[in-house]
Amino acid sequence: VSMHSAQNYNRNEVRLAKFTLLPTSIPKQEFFKAKEIQTLVNKLIHRVAYDHDFLIETLKTTVEADEFTSQLFNIYKIVQNEGFAQNLSLGLLRSDYMLDKDNKIKQVEVNTIAASFGGLSTQVSKIHKYVLNELNYSEKTSQLPENNSTDGLASGLAEAWKAYNKAESVILIVVEDPTYNIFDQRYLELSIRQENPEIRVIRRSFKYLSANASLTANKELIVDNHEIAVVYYRTGYETSAYPSDKEWDVRLLMERSRAIKCPSIQYHLAGTKKIQQVLAQSRVLKRFLSEDEAEKLQEAFVALYALDF
Repeated sequence: VSMHSAQNYNRNEVRLAKFTLLPTSIPKQEFFKAKEIQTLVNKLIHRVAYDHDFLIETLKTTVEADEFTSQLFNIYKIVQNEGFAQNLSLGLLRSDYMLDKDNKIKQVEVNTIAASFGGLSTQVSKIHKYVLNELNYSEKTSQLPENNSTDGLASGLAEAWKAYNKAESVILIVVEDPTYNIFDQRYLELSIRQENPEIRVIRRSFKYLSANASLTANKELIVDNHEIAVVYYRTGYETSAYPSDKEWDVRLLMERSRAIKCPSIQYHLAGTKKIQQVLAQSRVLKRFLSEDEAEKLQEAFVALYALDF
């Protein structure tokens, strides 16, 4: 359960990622509630991402105030006006919760891009079982839920590769340079290989891609003579990932391509905090979900307020 240090990076050194020595207990009912409503979260994000009018209206003031969101939205407008070369989007979402004073789950945020720690969390679950056994609490291990998050993420990427339907194509992971959370990503790569040994995975940075990625006349994305089936972003969620126009240009190039993006630019925008704030309103939520679905989801929401004055 390791990472490279972000402060003093050395590719030959790692440090332990922070984790609890013992598992943290939460009410079983709340755990299963989080699992149950995740499909509703997925449905909601997908419908928001493909509602052009809603994105335009909701992000109007954010685009004016925030340069990063403005750049993302500009890419969205370009590919939307040109017509999306790829109608499929892959969402590997992470919904984060905290327990309130009544021990009820409350959603903190939904991550639609570069949702991390699926790989490391699987290993932490194994450590927790080991520690409980060492402390002679082996009877408690049966209460630990199975953690197959890495396999689930890998299955999603493998299904997207399959949907692209070209056996020689590869999955591209867009990574930081240097990459701090590399082991979390490598666990996922290994799981992809176990899911389907035919799938090849390559890793490239925005900087590298800006000089080595191109589109064919049919909008296939080509990197180092490989046709890319899936672009999986593990970076690109904050301003520091785009130090120059070259990084923004290659993000646009990839969004214009036929490759299946994880996330697509519209999924990225659907995960912004402004969207989350607006979706906390019951009337807005019911635009995308049935009344029963909206009520189930809203039980886990907290009130969110705009900073618009």
